[in-house]
Amino acid sequence: MIVYLDTSAVIRFLLNDTAKFANFGKWDKQGSSELLEVECHRTFDCMRLQGALNDLEVVDLKDELNELLKKVEIIELSSRIITRAKGSFPVVVRTLDALHLATAEAWGKYLDKQVTVVTHDKQMSLASKSIGLEVVSE
Repeated sequence: MIVYLDTSAVIRFLLNDTAKFANFGKWDKQGSSELLEVECHRTFDCMRLQGALNDLEVVDLKDELNELLKKVEIIELSSRIITRAKGSFPVVVRTLDALHLATAEAWGKYLDKQVTVVTHDKQMSLASKSIGLEVVSE
């Protein structure tokens, strides 16, 4: 299976959330937008500032993220992806989700393969399905 990783799935995996996907990382190929790293870093920093993580935990999470990213094909936000993200979608789509969806679509076309979006976000799941992408969600 070729999967597009949404940030919600990566965060839950790295935080060892009990709701994480049991087979996380056991796919034929995994990719994500360059947004993934930015979103993860921002999430960890916000959690630190809110007292949910301490400095050592953040350093450890960032190390784990760096190891995970070595196994993920990172897709750059091209002008074509940005143009698609600015367009209309059949359902409500937030800005970063639009960029992820446009990236997943473009990556699937580039590979000429079906891409399955892995997400824990209900709206991202709905939006993915609305544009014809397969979804694995909680």
